[in-house]
Amino acid sequence: AGSNFPTNISKLRPRRDVTNLDSKWWSTSIVGEIRSSPSTDPPIPDTLDSSSLVDNLASPSSEVRKTAEQSFALMLRWAAHMNIPAVILPPLTQRRNSSSSTMLSTYARLLASLAAEASASNVQLWLRVPFDPQALAAFDTLYHNADMPANLGCLICFTNNNTNNTTECDATSSASAMTTLHKFIGCNTRAISLDTSVFLTNKRGYPTLSKAHQILFTTFMKRLGKTLRVLVEGGQRHFPVVAEHVSSSLSSSDDALSPNGLTGCLTYVQYLRHLRARPEVVATLDSPEAVMETAYLDQLQSPLQPLADDLEFCTYETFEKDNAKYLGYQTAIQQCLQDKLLHGQLLGFQRGETFGGSNSQHSQGLMMYQDRFPYSHSVSILVVGAGRGPLVRAALLAVEAVNVQSIQQQSSSLQQHSPIIIFPRLIALEKNLNAVLFLRSLRTHGGPMWETMDITIVHADVRNISPSMAKTMSTDSGVPLFQSVDIMVSELLGSFSDNELSPECLQAAIQTGFLKPNNGVCIPQSYQSFVAPVSSMRLHAEARAQAYTPTKSTDGPGGQPFGMLRAMETPYVVRPYAASQMCTEKPCFEFRHVSDLSPPSVFNSSSTPSLVDNDQFATLEFRIDHASVGSGCGYGPLDAAISSISMESATDTVVPTNFRTGVTIHGILGTFEAVLYHNNSSTTNKAPVVLSTAPSSFSKGMFSWFPLYFPLKEPIHVPYEATLRLNIWRRSDSSRVWYEWLFEVVLLPGRAEVLLSTSGIHNPNGRSYFVSL
Repeated sequence: AGSNFPTNISKLRPRRDVTNLDSKWWSTSIVGEIRSSPSTDPPIPDTLDSSSLVDNLASPSSEVRKTAEQSFALMLRWAAHMNIPAVILPPLTQRRNSSSSTMLSTYARLLASLAAEASASNVQLWLRVPFDPQALAAFDTLYHNADMPANLGCLICFTNNNTNNTTECDATSSASAMTTLHKFIGCNTRAISLDTSVFLTNKRGYPTLSKAHQILFTTFMKRLGKTLRVLVEGGQRHFPVVAEHVSSSLSSSDDALSPNGLTGCLTYVQYLRHLRARPEVVATLDSPEAVMETAYLDQLQSPLQPLADDLEFCTYETFEKDNAKYLGYQTAIQQCLQDKLLHGQLLGFQRGETFGGSNSQHSQGLMMYQDRFPYSHSVSILVVGAGRGPLVRAALLAVEAVNVQSIQQQSSSLQQHSPIIIFPRLIALEKNLNAVLFLRSLRTHGGPMWETMDITIVHADVRNISPSMAKTMSTDSGVPLFQSVDIMVSELLGSFSDNELSPECLQAAIQTGFLKPNNGVCIPQSYQSFVAPVSSMRLHAEARAQAYTPTKSTDGPGGQPFGMLRAMETPYVVRPYAASQMCTEKPCFEFRHVSDLSPPSVFNSSSTPSLVDNDQFATLEFRIDHASVGSGCGYGPLDAAISSISMESATDTVVPTNFRTGVTIHGILGTFEAVLYHNNSSTTNKAPVVLSTAPSSFSKGMFSWFPLYFPLKEPIHVPYEATLRLNIWRRSDSSRVWYEWLFEVVLLPGRAEVLLSTSGIHNPNGRSYFVSL
């Protein structure tokens, strides 16, 4: 819906569409446009660089400037009146003169005012930006000069009309296109516009895109297809031939006979829908995991504090749907059991032992596996933080898999001796009383797996169990727990590995003395956090918006607001989407858990054992690299094909000047990689069992953990040849754990170091964010 309203009400032209369309179409199917210069009705501009209205904003004449500003305001108010969801704004004038800076500042001031007014009616502002690095850099400057309004996004325009501008052609035909696209994703891209001049013509006269444009379009769809809008603009340039039998069945009007329909764009839209239906796009956008994640895209969530707060029933239920994660735990336990059998580390099962099941008939009757094979060995598995029991189930399935494999091996070998059969003894330790009730209900009504197995449920916080207390504890069947546990399993990892205090909890669990001193195994055995700079106007805007939300959700709208300082110094769990990881992630903090972590003297202590110092510090340096394009938004597996295409430009001896643009960083994305189990001394040479959210080693199909986003109070610009240095601390005191972070942009010409900018320290002494011990 184009608009060229003058400020004089007497000159307003009547519109046919106003009287012909209901409000539902205006609010769902129409995008408004403020055009730079008068045109026909329906107005279709031949070029995108006619910017008379924008030029008038910086006119020496006060009357001209005011008229231009009033025109913008009047058209935006009309869009709000019609409930139009978005309005397209004219682009910046592409000029190289002394007034360009003044023009940019003047336009930025107006956009800040318009964005504030439009936000009240939920109208998005889309600024036309040609697909080239220089235009992107100009939009980035304009956005930040306009005080970073959340409802100001960019409309990427592909057009071949302007023959004088070869930058776009270069961008779409070279490997640098992927780097340019990657940067655009982080710049709040709301829509893309394809001018009909971009389309080629196939043998039947229908429109088609070049191979380069096809790759760009499908990549945009895979990256932003859930939120991206696609526009087709320009006059009809393709006139497919209509078959005679089709022509005879249609109306005699020329418009009806055209395969392009009344608008002239139908075949273009049909072709783009065909590209959207490609298998690789459908697999990315329409998979069960993608559908489930839709509600979480770019939505910031405060990290869980499971030690201070009890999780809700629905939260447990959501996490338990992650089959990939629990299959990983099951595989880790299974490999550990096989190694323990191989090295003779499991005790023989005593035939006189009884089960600890709640049903006494089962307890006394099921002394044989499958009523055929006697148990030969027993294993004790402690689940720390059992929740509603998914790890208990994974452990039982792992034991079952080992037993079945043993029977199959015995049958295939035709030997007469009995197979090795493991009797599992599970201890489920949980501090949440509500979850304990669920576990005890499973013991009675959970089916044979729960009702017949030896499962002991303990309601306690592992940090409050001292070695002397552990010596008095036993299973329901009377087996002492102290130094008797073969495997200790937990899923206390957070989005950044340690941000939910997994190190403190597991170290406390080890120091209780439950694990066997010589060969007890902790799953996970180790985990390492990773960090990477991220460019995302949308995530940064979401973080700023947190300043106006109540500190406590129970306070309602009238509660004490979060405040800007606290909002920008708090890490958030987020499923990033309109974001671009600009560098390959690097390892940050690492934690390892072994059974001999504590000195023997600790087992004689009657008090709660002291914990190991987990404070850590890391300094990491990043250069904006082309390989990171394959990392996408910073969540999900690395796209090796995209990285390969992008790396082609990195091998060029000379990078064109117009591509040597820097990037604005809006924060850090934190991920992790956890080694659940790996036996370095094993003769089986099995690969480690790993769970990872880092793009370079992402565990496909897993969705339990989204990255942790560390925002910057003010975005920081990194020039093309500069180095980004991150300093990050993990600190703690007697009752809290928190992070502090600082960015520096430096030039390293030779040995000298030039500091260009710094972000300042974030969250010093945990003033805004911490995790309670």
